[in-house]
Amino acid sequence: MSIAPQWTVGIAGALVTLCENADGSPRSRDELERWLHDHHAVLRAHLLANGGVLLRGFAGELREEAFHAVLDMVGAPMEDYVGGSTPRKRLSSRTYTATELGGEYSVALHQEMSYLPVAPEAIAFYCARAAQAGGRSVLADAREVARSLPNEVLASFGRHGILITRALPPRRSLYLASGISRPWQDVFGTDHRGAVLDIAAKRRWQVSWCDDGTLHLKHGATPAFRSHPKTGEDIWFNQAHYYSPDCMLRWAVRDGRTLQEHYLRRLLERGDHEHLNHVTAADGSPLPAKYLLAIWETLVAAERPVEMTVGDILLLDNYRVMHGRDRFSGARAMQAGLIATLG
Repeated sequence: MSIAPQWTVGIAGALVTLCENADGSPRSRDELERWLHDHHAVLRAHLLANGGVLLRGFAGELREEAFHAVLDMVGAPMEDYVGGSTPRKRLSSRTYTATELGGEYSVALHQEMSYLPVAPEAIAFYCARAAQAGGRSVLADAREVARSLPNEVLASFGRHGILITRALPPRRSLYLASGISRPWQDVFGTDHRGAVLDIAAKRRWQVSWCDDGTLHLKHGATPAFRSHPKTGEDIWFNQAHYYSPDCMLRWAVRDGRTLQEHYLRRLLERGDHEHLNHVTAADGSPLPAKYLLAIWETLVAAERPVEMTVGDILLLDNYRVMHGRDRFSGARAMQAGLIATLG
């Protein structure tokens, strides 16, 4: 089998290459693994040079098994999802469900786990079932995003870095969440506060509980830019917009989530810092709302859609390429693999 690019799609500077096997879908796992072995260097070169690779007509009848083979080829997996922000389930030692946010939510552009001190170098998605309507993946080149941001925003974030405080409600009170949120029990994988303290201490995170059981979590200050682990290039790499209440309000309005819009407005009007996520400069000083909203508007403008069909496997450089999702209706099933280091 040979790699046969059919066409390419420009995604804000990142190329997603559509590939099909010249002789049809693989007949066996062994055949597929031989193909991956033969084309490993080509795929990795595409990923590093262009930011993404879309494999179509590749999984064939092997489906999820083909996804596992690709993940095994790409690199070492993340060992856990402790601290992750989006609701997802573990499916195997290497795969998770993609975000389980309902179809009424879009997913804003972001790099996976960029709010944590350690993030995956790459992320992969497998389309097990396409939505009835909507649900397109959206991508953008993080370098193009940075070039589109106002100079004053770049200077401020580059100089100060950021500090995020996440307000994580208890499982019984998830309605108190002010944005994408999981119960603290799911974030830490335990119902016991003592275990939470142990996990946080090992990772040097700061945690504290409010009277109603909401947990405040600080992962520590992080730079707004990080060096690409393979190229050394400085990349815009943060999720300040996901933890800005003003941006979360814009997100709810954009999606038409009226109830959450009203809830956020009430929290903002009364300055309820117990239940609002928030982001500051690394030293704790406030970041101007206009800077955060400029980031939000730049990201919305940068979105480029990619239609994924059943069996598609999308590999992304998690530093170079930001990803997100349109709203959708009907059932949709996507799997994700978090790749700690590229092989």
